[in-house]
Amino acid sequence: MTPLVEPDLQFTVRGLPAPQGSKEVKRYVQGRAILGESSSKVRPWRQDVVAAAVEAIRRSPGFRPIDGPVFLTVEFYVPRPKGHPKSRRTVPTTTPDLDKLLRSTDDALTTAGVITDDSVVVDIWARDRYAVPTPEVGCDWELPAPGAVVSVFRIEAESTWADEPLSVLAGRHLPLRAIPAPVAAAIALSTEEFDPERAGFVVESEARDGELVATVARAVKRTQRRPEETVLLVIEDGARRLSSFPRQPFTSAQQAIADLGSLTSVNVVLARRLAAEEPSIPLDAPAESPVADLFD
Repeated sequence: MTPLVEPDLQFTVRGLPAPQGSKEVKRYVQGRAILGESSSKVRPWRQDVVAAAVEAIRRSPGFRPIDGPVFLTVEFYVPRPKGHPKSRRTVPTTTPDLDKLLRSTDDALTTAGVITDDSVVVDIWARDRYAVPTPEVGCDWELPAPGAVVSVFRIEAESTWADEPLSVLAGRHLPLRAIPAPVAAAIALSTEEFDPERAGFVVESEARDGELVATVARAVKRTQRRPEETVLLVIEDGARRLSSFPRQPFTSAQQAIADLGSLTSVNVVLARRLAAEEPSIPLDAPAESPVADLFD
């Protein structure tokens, strides 16, 4: 995965990310309080960041501490708690706070000579994730152990004329739920409402994925017994149930629909809701759809 704009410096830190929090009194010298970090983990983490940054600078001949505007991105990876599921993705929503992790890391960049001062950082993107020990719960570019990936981009003041509100950028950055292509290929049409009495099989919105899988199996068995018959399978709230984020493994419900593939004798209809009385006109019905005639 190559970025459109290469960072001026990028490096991976191996170690336990530690937050820079509040100060506490460590000792008194001649009546004066000597303050220090409340967490003993901050110093080792800063040392890890400095060591990784210095090594990256050594491998980048001609690099000088940046004294102009900087865009900084930091991806933190913290240990996954033992009680968390190993087959499902979760994210850290407890301490340490992301802003405190950034605080301890920013200081180390100045110490290492990456930037001349914290004040040159004018844009920051940061994320806090669990380390990914297995491919089932992460992407291949995510760290399998605690640490951080730091990228430093030197930017020109003139380039900030192209800025947009952060809410707009965030909206573009955040992924949208969508029905995966193999699942969409097995769907005949979508509709606002549908009369359940006109369907051969119905999966209501409250049904579990296991019930949907079983219903699909029954529909397929019906077509095997009666090859000449077209079976209508209606899934209430189907668009939501069958949609997912990019890269997410298929649910059992998605897989069951995708497995229908080119089995045209089972026509899948996604209905927003099942109508109690008169059905409405379906939305987005393909002209060649074998079930389109049912609504004429």
